[in-house]
Parts: sequence; structure tokens; C-alpha cells
Amino acid sequence: MDNSNRRQAIVSAAISLIAERGLEGFRVRMVATSAGMNHATLLHYFPNKQALVEAVVDQLLEQLRGEGRQHGDPSPWEALSHEFEDLKRRLDRDPSFFVALNEIQLRAYRDPRIARSLQHLYESWRHYLTSVIERGIAVGQFRPDRAVAEIVDVIMVQFRGLGLNALDQVDSKRMETAVAAQLNLLGGWILRQD
Repeated sequence: MDNSNRRQAIVSAAISLIAERGLEGFRVRMVATSAGMNHATLLHYFPNKQALVEAVVDQLLEQLRGEGRQHGDPSPWEALSHEFEDLKRRLDRDPSFFVALNEIQLRAYRDPRIARSLQHLYESWRHYLTSVIERGIAVGQFRPDRAVAEIVDVIMVQFRGLGLNALDQVDSKRMETAVAAQLNLLGGWILRQD
């Protein structure tokens, strides 16, 4: 196994363990065992728990970016629609992603080092959403009387709420309905009705 594959295996094992045990129950030795290596080998890649958590946050961000890149260059509304569709797919396919992300978000309130790592994820997402909304206003697809930062905040709250709701929402059809309803509410609020 080459270095990048081994590193990826470690991060994937860490995401699964964070989802399963939370950050409080998360141990670097457990990650090493889960990734099929000894503790010393893992420390070669990640010298401490903080470095591993930062790699987990980076991996979560890269997964989100990867989903966005697969859609090419859609219109602003299509880009937002894809965000919601991708959320639904991820909720169905990989609920541990949201469990791990929520665990990290909660811990960030108590741990400034984790908060700094997570801040990069949110700044990247905020930057992307801001560019989509600004482009939507510029091309006349979105209402110009809505503050861009306000729209972005609403979208981020919608996603975080849906992600939290997914933790105890096992009925896929209900979650699909909730995601569609959130998108419809957003559309009614920002789309031009000319």
C-alpha cells in the first residue's frame, strides 16, 4: 500500500470511529488497529490526535468539494439544487459522514484547535455559496433585494439542521420529503418571480 492509500485508510478509519464512538471515545490506537497497522506506523503519518482530526476535517471538505465538481457548470439555481440533492444522496449512502461532522462541530465549541480546523471547512463552503448567490443575482435568476450573506446563512442553517435531523431519521422517504421542502422554501424566498 503506498503512502497516499495508507493515509486515506487511516482517515477513513478515523471517520468511522468518530461516528461510532464520538471524539471522547476516539483513540489513535483504535484508529491504527482499524486501519490494519500498528500505532507507531500511524504516528508516522499523523504525529498526534489533533493532526488526525485535522485530516478528517480536510477529508470531509474534500468529499463535499468532489460532489460539487461532478456537476460541471450549472446555473446558480441548479447549483443550489445539486447541493440539496447531494445532501440527500450522502444521507442515504453514508450517514456516518454526518455523525462524524456533527461530533466535530459539537467538540469545536469546547476545543479551539478543532474549531480552527473546522473554520476552514465553513469558510470554503461560505465562499462557494456566496459565489453562487452573487452569480444568481447577476444573471437575474435570484432576487436582488435579498442580502447575499443572509441567504448563505439560511442555506448553511438548513443543511446543518437536515444533517442533525438525519441522525435520528431512519425513514429515507421522510428525509427526502424534508430535503425537497427545504429546497422549495429556499426557492420561494430567493428566486425571481417575474
